[in-house]
Amino acid sequence: MGLLLYFYLTEFKKNELTLYGSICTLVGGVFNLGERIMFGCVYDYIKLFSISYFNVSDALIVLGIILIICGILKK
Repeated sequence: MGLLLYFYLTEFKKNELTLYGSICTLVGGVFNLGERIMFGCVYDYIKLFSISYFNVSDALIVLGIILIICGILKK
């Protein structure tokens, strides 16, 4: 949360990619936390290449981090 606050104060006003990335990361984290509180665990229900499983919240977190990195590198 502190890292997102830092990005809000320094980067969001300058760069939309970091804003959207942080929103994706925050939403994914909140959904994972909500699922953990409601069910006691986070279910991974999407199979990827017969190797691993993930959920939509995990995908949002990864997408958010990628957007933040792209936004920082774009500067």
